[in-house]
Amino acid sequence: RMYFLTHGGLSVYDGKRFLNYHTQDGLANELVNDIIEVGPDSFLLATNISVLNTLVRGRIGIFKPVDSFCPVINRFFKSNDGYWYAAADEGLYRLENNRFVKQVMKDDKGAETGCCLDRIIEWKNYFILIPWNNDLKEKLIVYDRNTGKITDVETTIDATTNTTTHRGQLWISTTTGPRLMDTAALSKGKIRFLPVPSQYREAAVAKDMLVVFDANNKGWFCYDGMINIFSGSQKQEIGTGQDLKKYAITDLFMDREGTMWLATDGHGAMKLRNTNIELINQVNKQSLACQGIT
Repeated sequence: RMYFLTHGGLSVYDGKRFLNYHTQDGLANELVNDIIEVGPDSFLLATNISVLNTLVRGRIGIFKPVDSFCPVINRFFKSNDGYWYAAADEGLYRLENNRFVKQVMKDDKGAETGCCLDRIIEWKNYFILIPWNNDLKEKLIVYDRNTGKITDVETTIDATTNTTTHRGQLWISTTTGPRLMDTAALSKGKIRFLPVPSQYREAAVAKDMLVVFDANNKGWFCYDGMINIFSGSQKQEIGTGQDLKKYAITDLFMDREGTMWLATDGHGAMKLRNTNIELINQVNKQSLACQGIT
C-alpha cells in the first residue's frame, strides 16, 4: 500500500483503488503531517493537532499516551539509537513506554529553545533540524542527542528541506539554492557548507529547489517545472509540463517496482514512468494539495 498525506485527509492506495479517511472516519484533523508503521498493518498517524491517531487493519483509532499528553507532531524519525522521535511544534520528543518524553534542547547560554520543528535527519549522534516557522531566528539547528545541547544554529540562510545520500553526504535545500554540509565540521557540532560537487553544479543553481536522493543513489533536483536526475556522470532532464510549472514538487517516493511518485503542493500526485508523467489529481476530492507519500 501507499499512503498519501494531504491537506484534506489520508488516502491509501492498494494498487487498484484509493481508500480515503476524513474526520468523519475518526481523523483528529484533515491536515495529515506524517505516518509511521509500528507493527503489522498498524500505524501511528499524526495530524496537525495535539491528538495522535492510529490506523490498525484499516480502522482509525486514537493513541492514548499514559500521561494523556501528545504534542502537535510534524514528523516522526527513527534514530540509530533505536527510539522513535517526534519533531513537534512544542519541541523534540522521544516516544518511550507509550508516552512522549521531551528532549532538553539548550543553547550555548543554557536557555532551553527549539520549537516548531519539522524536518529532521541524523548524522552520528547529531540531529539536523529545520523549523517550519520562518519567523524564528533559528533556520537550521544542530542538536547533540547525547548531551541534550544545541551545538550550532544557522540564522542567516533559510533552510527548507534536508536529505542524506547513501554515501553519507548531507544536503540542505535553502531559499538561495542547495548546500552541502561539511561533515568534518559537523563532527565537532558546527555548521559549515561546502561547494556543491561539480557533477551537480549545473542543476544546483535554483532557489527553493527540492533535492532528494533515491534508493539507487540518484540525485533528483526539482525546480520550476523541471526535474534533473543525476546518476554518476549521467544526467537526465525531464519537463513536467507548463500546467504543472506553477506547482512546487514537495516530495518524491520510489515504490517497490522502482516507479517514482511525486507529490505537488496544490495539484495532486504525479506518477513517473521512465520519462512519462501521469497526473493523478483525484487522490482526495477534498484536497489537491499532496504533502507527501509513504
